Amino acid sequence: MALVRLLEKYDVDTVFGIPGVHTLSLYKGLEGRPIRHISPKNEQGAGFMADGYARATGKPGVAFLITGPGVTNATTPMGQAFSDSIPMLVISSTNSRASLGRGEGQLHEITDQRAVTAPLTAFSETVFEPEQIPGLLAKAFDVFNSQRPRPVHIEIPIDVLDIPVDEEWETVASRGKPEPDQGLIEQAAARILASKRPLIYAGGGVRHAGQELQELMEKGQMPLVTTVAGKGVVSEDHPLSLGSGLTETAIHERISQSDLVLVLGSEMAETDTWVPKLDIPGNIIRVDIDPQELHGNYPAALAIKSDGQKAIAALSKALGNGRAKDETLVDEVHAIRSSSMALRSELSQKHDRLVATMQEVLPVDAMVMTDMTQIAYSGAYTFHSALPDTWLHPMGFGTLGYAVPAAIGAKIGRPDKPVIALVGDGGLLYTPQEMACANEIDLPVIIVLWDNDRLGEIYDGMVRNGQEPIGVSPKNPDYVMLARAFGFNTTEAKTRTEFAEQLKAALSHNGPSFIRLHQSNEYA
Repeated sequence: MALVRLLEKYDVDTVFGIPGVHTLSLYKGLEGRPIRHISPKNEQGAGFMADGYARATGKPGVAFLITGPGVTNATTPMGQAFSDSIPMLVISSTNSRASLGRGEGQLHEITDQRAVTAPLTAFSETVFEPEQIPGLLAKAFDVFNSQRPRPVHIEIPIDVLDIPVDEEWETVASRGKPEPDQGLIEQAAARILASKRPLIYAGGGVRHAGQELQELMEKGQMPLVTTVAGKGVVSEDHPLSLGSGLTETAIHERISQSDLVLVLGSEMAETDTWVPKLDIPGNIIRVDIDPQELHGNYPAALAIKSDGQKAIAALSKALGNGRAKDETLVDEVHAIRSSSMALRSELSQKHDRLVATMQEVLPVDAMVMTDMTQIAYSGAYTFHSALPDTWLHPMGFGTLGYAVPAAIGAKIGRPDKPVIALVGDGGLLYTPQEMACANEIDLPVIIVLWDNDRLGEIYDGMVRNGQEPIGVSPKNPDYVMLARAFGFNTTEAKTRTEFAEQLKAALSHNGPSFIRLHQSNEYA
């Protein structure tokens, strides 16, 4: 099929999906082609795998879906990718052109499938003639390469999928990312040099601008705090790094004492800080590729629409020799981080010990795909990433069930790197069937389960609120037996030493591995 050949030209090497009666012609295009097809066990898994693949490789994750339930199953992953600015290309079938919108009870029919996906995508379009496909793919890859990356949905009616195409379609070059206005850069540099207590707040939009950002923070003598999405853009062991500690009270206080906050590639969402509103009394300078975010949530005194990496490089150059070195700044940063650690709860400290064990065992470039689970919330701050894209969390949408399929997608995209899924017992039961996918392809992905026999965060919230905990303490299966049934090499760790040994063994195992941790153990 011409569509598949065109995808190959856009450097697509993997698609995730489950074939159905409405995608037979789409799958015929894969026959004899170099694109690898991965079969999840639910289209939700296909979407999360595409997300994980995209985060690991930087290329869009691609999913082939049937109309109706295939698309609706994947809308949760599309929402997660939309929230976290992840490039994803969803190509689905839909009912024949003559029946669209008629509600005649056709198989898998949604009267307006685009209306389902539109709020979760950069755009959602219907192909009425094959000749539209090259233009729509060009538009999609322009979103991925030139704008804020987000999912794109292209639906193709089943009768259009059956139309033969002899023409050889070609790719269209993307426009490239926007450059900063030099006048605005000079203004921003002047404000930084005139400030007394500046600070950098960096998000996922600049996570690949590490070299430029480190130079900027050192020249400007500005401490750096990142969102979880921006974690590791500069090594979190850098003496001016406050880490990804935007949820910490001590860092909130430091932000409130800053007379200038330089916000780079972040929408400054509540889910980054977990407070309704930060107190930012000074100038806010915002740099973002998305113009809608330049004044969103926190209006900017100075707004620069630009690719983050280009703006940071230009701003660093405009600072010249920079500000005089502040000898007290490193001590201040260290004191803030130390005070935050001193206030951690007993449970968080248990998490921290296990996260520290992971840090000791894992290579620096390992990818930890996390789920919505308390140990991941703790690790988002205490795991010190030296590189970007090594602690990956479903932040904005907050989706349970993300970690396992996302880790599978990440490992498929980057087979050279260790990939760990850190998941809670509640989250694992959302997508356990995807362990079968990992087993089928003998994928050496590692699942680390944090088991507390409950939806811990919600349970604790109900208790704090004086409520009876309802619906949060399920009767769990034997997870070790479950993982073994799916073909995983399974172990249980009751001490930190056992965990370290089992994690080392899993890293050298040629197939999928599963390690269970239980909250009742001390892990001292």
